[in-house]
Amino acid sequence: MYLKPLKLAQKQTARSLLNSPAVWLKALLVCALILAALTFNLARAHHHEPQHIHYQRLSQAFEYYQQWSQQNAEIIPYGPTIRPLSHDERIKSIRRSLSRLGDFLQSSAVSSFYDEALVSAVKTFQKRHGLTTDGLIGNQTLMALNTPQHDRLQQIAVNLKRWQTLPSSLPQRYILVNIPAFHLQAVEQEEIVLEMPVVVGTRENKTPVFNDAIEYVDFHPFWNVPPSIAYQEILPALQKNPNYLASQHMRLFSSWREDAIELNPLIINWATIGPQIKAYKIRQDPGPWNALGQVKFVLPNEYGIYLHDTPHKQLFECTKRDFSHGCIRLGNPSSLAEFVLAQEKEMFNAKKIDAILSRKQRTVIRLKKPLPVYFTYQTAWVDQQGLLNFSQDLYSWDRP
Repeated sequence: MYLKPLKLAQKQTARSLLNSPAVWLKALLVCALILAALTFNLARAHHHEPQHIHYQRLSQAFEYYQQWSQQNAEIIPYGPTIRPLSHDERIKSIRRSLSRLGDFLQSSAVSSFYDEALVSAVKTFQKRHGLTTDGLIGNQTLMALNTPQHDRLQQIAVNLKRWQTLPSSLPQRYILVNIPAFHLQAVEQEEIVLEMPVVVGTRENKTPVFNDAIEYVDFHPFWNVPPSIAYQEILPALQKNPNYLASQHMRLFSSWREDAIELNPLIINWATIGPQIKAYKIRQDPGPWNALGQVKFVLPNEYGIYLHDTPHKQLFECTKRDFSHGCIRLGNPSSLAEFVLAQEKEMFNAKKIDAILSRKQRTVIRLKKPLPVYFTYQTAWVDQQGLLNFSQDLYSWDRP
């Protein structure tokens, strides 16, 4: 990026310059931009640059952002929401900003009318930034438009560094979960063959970043309630209603051992039970009520994380989808099952999978070759269409 040198007035002294907010702001901007560039370039020098498409596309986006001129940036005033087919003087600045960002391809007209062409451009911008794509220009959209270029450069640099912690090259077939984007991709030979929305962990129950592999698919699974959920959520419900387990199609077992016996929850005084409830196993039967839905993808790991269906389909209508205890809830589990099982000896097409689901009987299919899954935290990435996307920093992990 080319930065013009700071011009000093002839009568300015060193003391007056040090007391000048404008000079300090410009100096800080220059330092931030140089720091972002140095961070990225030093990472390149000391690490083998990943060869997969995710890193390469984002690297190109970083270089593109470096070429921008900060001279053209505008700060758009906040205020009342701007609605389609209305007039607002801020529309002129919005047109110019979206044109500079590449979302508005028409000539940068001086009109203050929020026409349909600009509405389409705003929706594209909103989608790229993880915002509700309603075409309404509120403060969230304006905040994204007003984000300084050096902040975006630093954000891209942080995400490039994250990719460098993964293998330099990725396998031919794998699943990629982007936690802050609430998004999953199934990739085959560097082509994204399946995409879907997902639900991830809350800030209190964060989904971890790690790599593993799916070993088996469990249709109509049981749900073994994790001890932490049993203590924090099930126990208070039992203390209010001793019939709670029956109402949720749950069973109580004496321990987590294989030879544990089933107990009657009505004979236990739950008011006197505290953390000891963790010693019991609570299991939910398969069915439409099951928290895991109709299918679970199991990848044994130290975090107890897996991918699964959910009966709460309405959650996928939300833009921000951090509702789980850490596991990944899938927007289209049947299609993912088809991808995961595509290379098994038996033909598992959509029709075959529908037949398994319709039987209402637990069916476990082990993969002949485990399928890699990468749980990533990408707040900046380039999609299949070549568009640079940003998401909110869900867990505040972008901060130094």
